[in-house]
Amino acid sequence: MLGLLIVSCSKEDASVDTGVENNSYSKNLDFNSLGNYQGTYVATGTSERGQVNVTLTQSGAKASVQLASGKELKFTSDKVSFASMTAQSTLFTGAAGSFKFTVAADGSEPTVSDVNLNSINGNIVLAKATSTTNVRAITGTYGCETCDDHPLFSNPDMQDSFVWNLVLEGDANGLEIVTAQVSAGSRTFVMDGAQADPYAVIGDMIYCNINGEFAFGEMGLVSWTAEHMFNDKEACESVNGSWTFSSANYNLDGWIKSDTTCDVTGTGDLPYCNAAETKVSICHNGNTICVSINAMEAHLAHGDVLGSCD
Repeated sequence: MLGLLIVSCSKEDASVDTGVENNSYSKNLDFNSLGNYQGTYVATGTSERGQVNVTLTQSGAKASVQLASGKELKFTSDKVSFASMTAQSTLFTGAAGSFKFTVAADGSEPTVSDVNLNSINGNIVLAKATSTTNVRAITGTYGCETCDDHPLFSNPDMQDSFVWNLVLEGDANGLEIVTAQVSAGSRTFVMDGAQADPYAVIGDMIYCNINGEFAFGEMGLVSWTAEHMFNDKEACESVNGSWTFSSANYNLDGWIKSDTTCDVTGTGDLPYCNAAETKVSICHNGNTICVSINAMEAHLAHGDVLGSCD
């Protein structure tokens, strides 16, 4: 089992809202099983994925899955009321299928089991949103660039099952916990990562590197790093990164990208290095370089810094 990594992230511009102070939720529910839970869903062996929302109140519960394809699935609980500050267990059912939700009395350890939607088994990861914890549920995919002859990653029939979802929890102390939900063929891996670097704030855009690693069964180790970019004002979210797989027989690598992106072209807030504002300055290995704005996220994903090195 991997140890949980939590690294402090500080804001470089205190005037920018990074979303960790969440006034949308009552403080009375912060340490209560009642409240709102958000996360991600993936269907085993397919590219079906989505964002999950579960809400428990004293007068009932509801849940939904917003698929990346645009379709929304809705579910109702088998219970009509829920007691405050009590461990909960309920079955959500809908036209698409069902899943079981359990949570501790204080709102910790939200767990989903027996997921079966559209006649396909799946996996759901959830985190609780509170007055001091903002949850970001991000769906996405990944692909292989150096695949060799690996029986899974080089198999074109399996490419559609490569889903890489992220659930990020940020609290009032500037800490962020990252949980990655990664599917490959008939298997889904859920593991913790860390927000590794301080926020970089450029205008309204906020950037931060995230990373982690997990054992790919008994066959090898997957390490990954990505750049998380968001803008609360525009409801904009983007993740781009890379992964490597190392084992006794293989050394593979590939890309990670979210389903949603942030359009930063022409914002006027970036360190442009040409008159046409199509290129930006990047600090790469101690040297300032001028790269296309389309390549900016890839550079940031492997550790480069936006702006000049000076």
